[in-house]
Amino acid sequence: MLLIKIIVFLLTRCNLKTLHMIGSVLGITTYYLLPGRRRIARKNLRIALGENFNEKILKESFKNSFKSMMEIFYTNRIDELFIAKNIRLNDLTYIKEALEKCKPIFLITGHIGSWEFLPAVYSSITKGKIAIVGKSTRSKKIDDILHRLRTGENIHFISHSNAIVSIQRFFKKGIPVGALLDQGGLEKNCFFIDFFGIKTTFVKGLPIYASKIGALILIGFLIREDDKYTIKIYPPIEPDERLDHGTAAEKLAYQINQIYEDIIRKYPEQWFTLNKRFKRVLENENGKIGSIY
Repeated sequence: MLLIKIIVFLLTRCNLKTLHMIGSVLGITTYYLLPGRRRIARKNLRIALGENFNEKILKESFKNSFKSMMEIFYTNRIDELFIAKNIRLNDLTYIKEALEKCKPIFLITGHIGSWEFLPAVYSSITKGKIAIVGKSTRSKKIDDILHRLRTGENIHFISHSNAIVSIQRFFKKGIPVGALLDQGGLEKNCFFIDFFGIKTTFVKGLPIYASKIGALILIGFLIREDDKYTIKIYPPIEPDERLDHGTAAEKLAYQINQIYEDIIRKYPEQWFTLNKRFKRVLENENGKIGSIY
C-alpha cells in the first residue's frame, strides 16, 4: 500500500503532458502484451464501425483509454484558468435550458474522451455542485485514494450500492447527479436494448428511477481535439409521461444508446474498448442469452 501511495503522490505532481505520455506508453504496451484485451477491443470496434474499422483506430483507442485513466491524477487541478486555456465550451444552451427547468437532473456521459475531467469541468462552468455515481473496489484503502482524487468541495461521490437514497438526498438539495451508463450488467438488473444493432444489457436502475420522478437526462462528453478538449452536449431527454414507468425507462435507455452510438461513430479512437461491452446479448426471441466473445 505504501508503494501505491508513493506512485499516486508522484503522479499527482506530474503535468498533464507527462500524464498523457505515460498513458500513451501504457496503452500501446497493453495493446502488444495483452492479446486477449486486443481481441475484445477489436470485436467491439468491428461491431461499431463495420467496414470503417482499421487497426490504427484500435491502437489509438488503447492509447486514448489510458490517457483518460491517467487524467484522474490531474482532476483536482482543473480551474477556470485551465478551462480557459484548454477547453472549447462551444454552445452551452442545453445546460442552461436544463438548469432553468428546475427538475432533478441526471448528467450522463460514457467511457469516451475524458470522462474523468467532465465532472470538474461541469462544476466549474456552472459554479455549482455535482454528485457522481461510481463503483467501489474491493479495497477500502484504494477507494479512499480514488475518492480523494475524484472529489472536492463541489464534487461528491455516491457508491453504486444503495445509490437511490443518496441520489434522493442530493436531488432535494438541487444538486445534479452524474453517471456513466455505457457498461453492461447482470440480466436481472438490465434491459436488453439495441446497441449497434445488437440487443445487449443496459442497467435499468437509473432510467426506471428517472421515469418515476420525471428527471431530466442531459448527456455530454469531453472530447480531445487538436491538443484541446471540446465539450459536446446533446439535447436533454425526458421520460415519456404517456407510458408506464417500465416502458418509459426502456425508451430512455434506447435514446441514451442512440447518443452513445453517435459519439462513438464520430470519435471511435477515443472509446474505451477493453471491456466486454457485448458480454450478454439476446440471441433470439425466446430469450436465449449468449455472448459475442
